[in-house]
Amino acid sequence: MITRSKLSISLAALATVALGCSGSGPRLPDDNNNGITVTPRSDGGVDGDGGSTGSDGGGLVITTPPTITSVALLQSGRDGQDLQLRISGTDPEGDVTIAVVVFKDAMGDDVLITDTDLNGRPDSGKVVGAPNPSVMGDVEFEAVVTFPLMARRQASIVSAEVRLLDEYGNSSGASSASVTAQPVMGLSEPCDPTLSFDRCDEGLGCGGEGDTPVCVPGTNPEMESLSFLTTERGALILLKGRDLDDDVWRIRLEFLDSGGGTVELDLDADGEPDSTEFEIDATYSSSGGEFVLALEPAENFSSLVQQLAATAYDARHEGGNRVTGSISGRPTRANGAACDPWGSDTCMSSAVCYPGIPGVPNACGDKISRRNATCRTAPVLSTSRPKVTGIANGVSLWDAPSGCAALDPKGRPESIAILSLPNGARRVSLSTDEAGTGFDTVLYVMSSCNQSSPTVLGCNDNVGEHIGSSLILENLAPGQYLVVVDSWNPAGGGFELTANIEE
Repeated sequence: MITRSKLSISLAALATVALGCSGSGPRLPDDNNNGITVTPRSDGGVDGDGGSTGSDGGGLVITTPPTITSVALLQSGRDGQDLQLRISGTDPEGDVTIAVVVFKDAMGDDVLITDTDLNGRPDSGKVVGAPNPSVMGDVEFEAVVTFPLMARRQASIVSAEVRLLDEYGNSSGASSASVTAQPVMGLSEPCDPTLSFDRCDEGLGCGGEGDTPVCVPGTNPEMESLSFLTTERGALILLKGRDLDDDVWRIRLEFLDSGGGTVELDLDADGEPDSTEFEIDATYSSSGGEFVLALEPAENFSSLVQQLAATAYDARHEGGNRVTGSISGRPTRANGAACDPWGSDTCMSSAVCYPGIPGVPNACGDKISRRNATCRTAPVLSTSRPKVTGIANGVSLWDAPSGCAALDPKGRPESIAILSLPNGARRVSLSTDEAGTGFDTVLYVMSSCNQSSPTVLGCNDNVGEHIGSSLILENLAPGQYLVVVDSWNPAGGGFELTANIEE
């Protein structure tokens, strides 16, 4: 499985936009809200208890929560740097979406991991993960939830308490598991190529020619391709390669002119061009014998550099082959054609590369058609179902209106819900500032899913200094409204969205 490594090189010639969230308050769009009053929330939660039975005649819809039958917490990854939950259980509706996890130290105290108030310091032990692959549709399941680099960054973790949430926010009971150390296998011993249950010793990779994988001598990393591309958002550098023992360490990137001669750049911003290359930290970018890295250099980079050369090195500092790539436009794929979710090609105007997730088949498709298909399967918020959960991932089909979120991020993953108001509503409070939200959300509401340019009724980035988002809308006419939970950061994640509807 390929895991994305989005690199931000904060140097004068290779700088990307900083990924972080402004502490300023939310800004609402200036467009006409058609008589609907929009108010950003600032109290960190929904009005009332979130459990209104509404007046649609049905009362609260009760579904069966998931049940956890067993849970294991494994040290995993090439160097045991990750933590992986393997959760067996059942769910009659087959709609488990996310896992809410609290990691503990040897004293049983929470290990602070998440910075929920955006002040640069972790203040919460809660993290949210999504099963990969998804277990949606499975009545009986084994959910695998991986937290990359968690064991390396938080060495004090000895156990975890986990709950599963389904699509409508029903929670399983809490189950706990202690960390199981990852066995290290020697030469010719059987091994797990997924690096979940064991790993091969340093310098060895999991492979071999028989039916049962065994640890074999590793190989130097091999660069397969270097793409240096122009896109509508600026230059894009894609580096793809293979490494049997998954220990790629650095990638040396050389700056060249159109004839292959070296180009000097001012990377330390001292006014003197003095660097002809740059070393990219590629540690832990390889998984399952493959690695992909995506870089977005600064605006003027492509005017200074016409070609690039790349060489990968492993943990033993052994280098592989050298590949080169000249700057070029991206090829355009027709609707229905296969496409690369990493962005080495692009789809026709008004089309997207769907689902935008590496490791699965992707194809170009009409963006409006994809929106409509997504809306048809979206969970519904109503007086009888005041809570939903979901995962923001894959290709972006919607963007928050300009001026709503700090720095106006575009093209970020999102998920949606349909707000159903058959009787209209005097007041609706929406919030992602809930226990099941694990990333910096941007929340907005649109008048319709099916219109090509629906009216934005309201948008909120942060609840004060917080990763959650919240809105109050008043005087809503009867109908169905589109609620988008967008991500401020490129990664997305799991979320919990609540609605308090006052008719």
